[in-house]
Amino acid sequence: RLAVVSEQQATVFWYDMNTLKPDMTTELAFHFDDIALAPDGLTMYLANHLGKSQRLWLYSFIGQELNDVPTGTWTTTFATDSARGRIFALAHQENAVYILSTFTNTAVGKTPIFGFKEQRSEALSTMCFDRAKQKMYVAMPEHKSIAVLDLATSATEKSLKIWGYNFSETERGLGKIQMVF
Repeated sequence: RLAVVSEQQATVFWYDMNTLKPDMTTELAFHFDDIALAPDGLTMYLANHLGKSQRLWLYSFIGQELNDVPTGTWTTTFATDSARGRIFALAHQENAVYILSTFTNTAVGKTPIFGFKEQRSEALSTMCFDRAKQKMYVAMPEHKSIAVLDLATSATEKSLKIWGYNFSETERGLGKIQMVF
């Protein structure tokens, strides 16, 4: 099946890949910003920065149940390392990347992003993962740059300026950055 979601909508729409028609919906009862699928395909991770709960959510396809993982901070986006069974979750206001084990569905580590002030606006950061070099590239819209993290050493290596980029604190859509590796 293909899972389709839209930002700030509390429903996942499922499409059958053979017929390309919707075959079910899953009501999640909260809004979320990003989703990632565990490498085994049995768990979907959901990131949510709205509300007071500030948690990661796990949706199990086997039990069709939703469970939460408290983080104490906003979490806005994911990157997947399927070779090592890890999901990286960007903690938006904490300027850190949580490392989650897809085997235990728990946080097993955290890498801080050094050299950046806490972000307070609604401009959501994004990130992408270079598995070969074990590097994470994190877009920091308010700082008009991309932080390069070495996951092997948990160090912030450098910051790449995004030339010609304009950040708007009042218009969330204008501040969005997307990256792929």
